[in-house]
Amino acid sequence: MEQIGKFIASAAVMFLFMFSLIFCFDSPDTLTNIMLVSANVLFWGGLLWLINRKGGKQ
Repeated sequence: MEQIGKFIASAAVMFLFMFSLIFCFDSPDTLTNIMLVSANVLFWGGLLWLINRKGGKQ
């Protein structure tokens, strides 16, 4: 059951990532667009990592 929750959360994060990419290209400056996309990838990638990491006691 835990895997289904992780899958649904990951799918929601990926949808939000794709949706947020729409707003990354508002600037006419190319460097700003690259920095916005990079920040977006780091934020959503970090969120996916937090969702899917293998935690627990060893």
